[in-house]
Amino acid sequence: SPFSFSQIDQEYKAGSDMLYSQYLDQQGNDYALIWVPRRNISTSEIDSNNSSLLFNSHIYLAGVPMNLLFGQDRGENLFAAGSSLDIADWTFQGEFLLRDYSYSGKKLSWLINSQSSWVWQNHNISFAMEYFYNAVADKNLNALEQINPDLQKLIKNAQLFTLKQNYLALNLRIDLSELSTFTPTLIQNLDDNSLLIVASYQKSLADNSLMLLSIIYSPSDKGSEFGGMLSSGSNRYLAASQTILFELRQYF
Repeated sequence: SPFSFSQIDQEYKAGSDMLYSQYLDQQGNDYALIWVPRRNISTSEIDSNNSSLLFNSHIYLAGVPMNLLFGQDRGENLFAAGSSLDIADWTFQGEFLLRDYSYSGKKLSWLINSQSSWVWQNHNISFAMEYFYNAVADKNLNALEQINPDLQKLIKNAQLFTLKQNYLALNLRIDLSELSTFTPTLIQNLDDNSLLIVASYQKSLADNSLMLLSIIYSPSDKGSEFGGMLSSGSNRYLAASQTILFELRQYF
């Protein structure tokens, strides 16, 4: 996702200029070549160490859908793969990313996701659970100044939004009515046991307008990621803001 898990308003994010070519064969396999040129800030010239050149494919192997991605992103080689499998009323998804980082070398990150939906008391309900392992991070991180250069780069480029290694997320979506939904999300840092709670209520007011009420809260202690990590330079603890958001949207 191009958005942080604690970002409620995901209506807009600035994109990137790119050249994109896509081919779909008769078997339903989809192939794409993507080039995202970026300039070197100092020289204003297009720089391969800042650009991305990637080949992405969505193919079927023995009827099983597979996503494959390889290429170079900002000077670092990478390979990623993912697939999904339906078992009974559940869908299971798995993804992994092998990347040769400039500072840390080759690291393998991965995630497993399961989701299902059902009807209860005439309400549509969907549930998702996800485990994420962030190989480039340090699970024993104690201060923000200890973040390694590779993780700093990923956070700066909005490619990653977590500081440690092991995470578990639970998400529930309840359709309260045909026009309103309630979505609570719990995110647990398994390395320091900090917890982030994100809850949203959304109601459609008309065909082109809606109301959104959201809360972001962490009951965690200082010294943890969601409770506040120590910045040893300022001797302060820094964390994401506790937030209450009320928003009216009008589309035209």
